[in-house]
Amino acid sequence: ANRSSPSNILLLLGLATSLPSIAMGSSIPDFIRDATLMLIAVGVIWCVVTPSGREQNRSLMFWPILLVLLGVLPSLFNSTDLQASQETLGFLPIGFVLFIGICIADGAGRTVIAIAATTSILLIALEVTIQHLSSNGSVADTPHPIHIMILPMLLPIAVIGIETLPRKLALLVGPLLVPLVVFSVITSWSPGAWAGLIIVGIGLSIWRGGAVRASIGCGFILAMLLVAIDVADAQDRLLSLADPMSDERIGLWLAAMAMFLEHPFTGIGAGVFGIAYPDVVSMIQLPDGYEAGSGFIPWAHNMYLELLAEYGLPGFLAYAIITAWLLGKLVAQIVLGQGRGRGDDPDDPRHWAVALLISWLAILTMAMLDLSFHRHWVVYIYWLMVGLSFSIVLHRSQTSPARGTPQSPTIP
Repeated sequence: ANRSSPSNILLLLGLATSLPSIAMGSSIPDFIRDATLMLIAVGVIWCVVTPSGREQNRSLMFWPILLVLLGVLPSLFNSTDLQASQETLGFLPIGFVLFIGICIADGAGRTVIAIAATTSILLIALEVTIQHLSSNGSVADTPHPIHIMILPMLLPIAVIGIETLPRKLALLVGPLLVPLVVFSVITSWSPGAWAGLIIVGIGLSIWRGGAVRASIGCGFILAMLLVAIDVADAQDRLLSLADPMSDERIGLWLAAMAMFLEHPFTGIGAGVFGIAYPDVVSMIQLPDGYEAGSGFIPWAHNMYLELLAEYGLPGFLAYAIITAWLLGKLVAQIVLGQGRGRGDDPDDPRHWAVALLISWLAILTMAMLDLSFHRHWVVYIYWLMVGLSFSIVLHRSQTSPARGTPQSPTIP
């Protein structure tokens, strides 16, 4: 396919602009965010109807979409609030289109997304840092956005993005990236972001050497200093993690499990957790001395339990199968793929496989504490990761390990 064709340019433009617009949250007007997503949709449709050499990949591209649809649709039949379910699932087609668009864009799409990830992280980290400094370090006056959790997820991809930049610009951006991310996460109230940052820091330290490892070292030294001087009440928040009885998540998790056990095959319906929670938590047995949160709490603060509660086993297994299959393929690319994964080519598939694996591990860890498909940006990031991972799988399926000759992809 001609990468300079209007359809490809439109698609790449949508991929380049949608990630920062999603990541920046309420800082970006809704109409701009909608316009960037529309660019992807139009670009995908244009590319699909335009004759090209991509047809052989379409059977492999569409099975995750069909699997998720089969998994989530049964929950609609048991939903106690169809409007809430429709609002929750309404963004899912955008995720599907994003996934297809990344697979179509292939290497050019990965490069564009890597640079967009670098840009997004810098914008978010600078925004949070400026907010914190302008509020004289007062956490109460610092409106940390929910999108703070995107930082650990995108950091490994942003490292590849830095390597695609001109050398002088990369030398300027690279050393600043990790310390800014660490400062932003440490001064936030998100345990999930903290956990994700630890996973990513360990992964990047093992994977990358040189300037990246030095930047990570500086970032974690900064983290220890911030905790030592108790910036943003960091010490109290760390101590609170050791007291599960003060965490409202325990009640949310028990309620979610009760909902799943009540409706194991259909769930209670997408987006209905918050509506059902007050009644369910009042009926379940809680640990002695524990006081659960009351009132409307929209999500379970555990994506696994939330999927089981709202979608039942079919929805949970759909997402689990896709994610596990992709993780297996990424590990296979790392272990069996050609090249060392540390070369100078940022688009080296093995290079990408390591970065994506680190991001997936961070996301799966954060999913135990904070993430929810009720948030549209989480749906976007999930299908972004699925698209990037599939583009690596498609690349591997089209190239013979021995000779680099084209091969027909097979459906798993």
